[in-house]
Amino acid sequence: MRAILIIILFIIFYGFYVLFTQLLFGENNLIMIKGQLYNKPINTVEDIMIDNKTVKCAVLYFTLRDDKRLYTIKLNIDSVYQGFNALGGVDLSLENAGQVKVWVKKSDFNSKRPKVYSLEADDINIYQTDKPGNNTKLYSFIACLALLFAAIYYLLKNHKVISARLQINSR
Repeated sequence: MRAILIIILFIIFYGFYVLFTQLLFGENNLIMIKGQLYNKPINTVEDIMIDNKTVKCAVLYFTLRDDKRLYTIKLNIDSVYQGFNALGGVDLSLENAGQVKVWVKKSDFNSKRPKVYSLEADDINIYQTDKPGNNTKLYSFIACLALLFAAIYYLLKNHKVISARLQINSR
């Protein structure tokens, strides 16, 4: 039982650690890469598996000069009216831009195909998606669940003490 308590305490502390680092330092998860567009962006439509479902996505690939990474922007177009042209404005803005700023996750910095979270062309934001790591509901649920298990463990362990006190009080 002691091992279970240690595991539950670890889960609680880890949950709070992740929760508060995401809340306090969420913006620090992204890193900016500056450069100029190397060649014309490629705008395609691909079928991508998400949660065992095939979803049509508009995908934009581009590279920067002196950078070997292939940056990707994916947008689900099943529910978008424009369909294939959903990333057309981003495509045109990139082609005409002199300076490009790409925001990717720090953990994806060394990746060959990092996911783009924000994109600026000549200091104008042309694409932005949700910042990574906004799982506060999940972490809160895990922390509450761990607290519930800890309370149940405490009650079961001290059941004899509690029942003895109740019997004394009922006399």
